Amino acid sequence: MDSSKVLILNQTFEALQVCTARRAIILLYTGRAERVEDTNRVLRSPSVVVPVPSVIRLHRYVRKPPLQTLSFNKK
Repeated sequence: MDSSKVLILNQTFEALQVCTARRAIILLYTGRAERVEDTNRVLRSPSVVVPVPSVIRLHRYVRKPPLQTLSFNKK
C-alpha cells in the first residue's frame, strides 16, 4: 500500500497534488474528502475491508498555489 499514489482534487475538481494511499484513507475516514474513483486493490483488517482510492475530492476549497512566472529581463 505504501507505493500506491492517490490524486487529490479540490472541491471544484481541480488537481492539487498526489499523496499516499494511507493519507487518502485518513482523509476519507475523518470526513475531509470523498471517494471519486477506486483501484482494484483493497486494504484488509480483521473487521474491515477498505477499497484503496485512486482519486479523492476534498470537501473544503483549497486554493491552488499561483504559478511562478519567470522574468526574462532584470527590469
